[in-house]
Amino acid sequence: MRRYLLWPFSLLYGLGVIIRNKLFDWGIFSSAEFDLPIITVGNLSTGGTGKTPQIEYLVSLLKPSYKVATLSRGYGGSNKSFTLVNENSLASEVGDEPLQIKLKHPEVTVAIEPDREHGINSLRKEVNPDVILLDDAFQHRKVKAGLSILITPYSSPFYDDALLLPAGNLREPVSGKYRADVIVLSKCPMDISDAQKKKITQKLKPSANQQVFFTGIKYGKPIPLEGGKASELSKNTVVILVTGIANPSPLVDYVSTHFNMKEHIRYPDHHSFSQNDVNHIRQKNSIIATAKKAVITTEKDAARLRSVGLHEVPVYYIPIVTTFIGEVEEKKFNNLINNYVAGD
Repeated sequence: MRRYLLWPFSLLYGLGVIIRNKLFDWGIFSSAEFDLPIITVGNLSTGGTGKTPQIEYLVSLLKPSYKVATLSRGYGGSNKSFTLVNENSLASEVGDEPLQIKLKHPEVTVAIEPDREHGINSLRKEVNPDVILLDDAFQHRKVKAGLSILITPYSSPFYDDALLLPAGNLREPVSGKYRADVIVLSKCPMDISDAQKKKITQKLKPSANQQVFFTGIKYGKPIPLEGGKASELSKNTVVILVTGIANPSPLVDYVSTHFNMKEHIRYPDHHSFSQNDVNHIRQKNSIIATAKKAVITTEKDAARLRSVGLHEVPVYYIPIVTTFIGEVEEKKFNNLINNYVAGD
């Protein structure tokens, strides 16, 4: 009810977004274009859509053949100018998602810069990449990407949200979807039927030039926060789950199914862990009266927890990967990306 009281502000916000988009559409505001492949991954809704796993999928697909760079604004980090992320960077400085990508793909260039045009020019000067992946830049229209991928989650697709911020979750009107070349339904159940896909595609109402794909997520074995090989925690391991992400529900389901989950400590998305938080987690762990216990968290939260001193607590993070549903869809998507980057 409280969010509906914000409806007048959503109308004002929406009017501003519509006018801004029209100014770009009419060429009054200009979009910079570049003579190298640039792929943007973004969404219409706030939080938890699966952009970072999709970026990581693209990195894994392209890095064997190309010099890949990713560029994001570094949300949640204090650095507000062009920065190349390294494995010793702090999430508090560069943001948790860029650091997560760098730790997972150390051979790939990861950069942050709120001004994407300046960031692209800086990347070309510093490392001269073959392809640049723009993370969360669908609304950043000052740069015209060669290929645009729009992510929307299966559990809350953009067509189910009628309201813009702050009353709703939409960053811009649903009509913005037509700027995308590809629409990806993320976090789908792996057993989704063809009939369900068809029904969802009809609701998406893609244009004739847009392609729709369906993806799910797969969880890997827990990896120690302090480093080391993936671990085989057992079904009997008593687990405290710690999350600071927008939508932890899929992970909650997974952890409660595969381990003995005692408690879920939930923080807001991109939460900056304090010493009080650390003490709280440590205290919760200490009262579990068994040696077979662990704290489990997400990859994104792990990037922020590395620097806060949970050394004596057995902390693990669970990696996730985006998986296309069906070999045909995966091959079709991969060919689309590879052909674009190759200039075919």
